[in-house]
Amino acid sequence: MVAMAHANDMETYAGGTVAKFVDEGYRVILVMLTANMAGADIHQDGNFMEHAPKEVMAVREKETHEAAQILGVDTILQMGFKDSVYHTGKELAWLGDQNYDVHHPAGAEPIAAAAGNFRCIKRMQTILEKYEPQIVITHSLSSGYEHTCAAQIVNQAFGQAVKDGAKLGSLWIPTQVRHAAWESDVRLFASPSVLIDVTDYWTLKLKALRAHQSQHSKNSIRKLEIIGQYWGIARQCRYAEPFFCVYDAKHR
Repeated sequence: MVAMAHANDMETYAGGTVAKFVDEGYRVILVMLTANMAGADIHQDGNFMEHAPKEVMAVREKETHEAAQILGVDTILQMGFKDSVYHTGKELAWLGDQNYDVHHPAGAEPIAAAAGNFRCIKRMQTILEKYEPQIVITHSLSSGYEHTCAAQIVNQAFGQAVKDGAKLGSLWIPTQVRHAAWESDVRLFASPSVLIDVTDYWTLKLKALRAHQSQHSKNSIRKLEIIGQYWGIARQCRYAEPFFCVYDAKHR
C-alpha cells in the first residue's frame, strides 16, 4: 500500500519499487489522501495555480489512473481530504483565509492539522485494517506541508491499527539525498534501512511520471535521474529507491 498526499507522489518517491513489487506478484493499492484541488499546469504554459479545483481535479484524476495502469497498481482509493490551498478561478485561497470555502464539495475533512484530526486518522486506520498490507509506504514527517500532514495521518493510523489487532507489516518512508547519505555520520544523518534496486523498472517509473503531464518538466525528471543514480551507487546498481523502515509491526 502506497499512501501519499497527491497525484504523482507515488511515482516520484516509489514508482520503481511499485513496478518491481507488482512484477514479483504483490497487489499494490494506492491511497491518495488529498482531493488534488490545486497545482496543475493544465495548459503546459508554466501556470500551476490559476485553475479552479473542478478543472484541476479532473486532470489529475485522469493522470493518476493512466500512471497507475502503467505501474500495474491494482486499486486506487481516494480519500478526498481538502488541500490547504487552491485557486477559485479568480484568486488564491488558503485554509484559514476568508476566501477558502471549507464546504467545497471537492473535499471531505481538511488534511491540515492532521496530528489532531482524529476523523482523518480513523478513516486511514479503517483502510489499513481492511486490507492489512504487508508494506505501507508514505511520506516523511519532515517533508512538504501536505506531505507531512499525510505522514502524520498514516503514522498514527498505522500505530493505532496495530494496537487494535490489525495484522500489518512494516511502515516505510522515502529518503532523499538531502535527508541522508549512506556513508554519513549516523549520529547526524541516518542511512536508509531499505535500498531497492529498481534498475530494471526505471523506464516504467519515468513513463508513469510522464503520464502526469500537468506536473513534470525535463528538469524535474533529470533531478530524479540523479537521485536514483546516487542511491544506485549505494546499492551497487544503476538506479535505486531508498526508504527508512520506521515501524515494523512484527517486532512490536
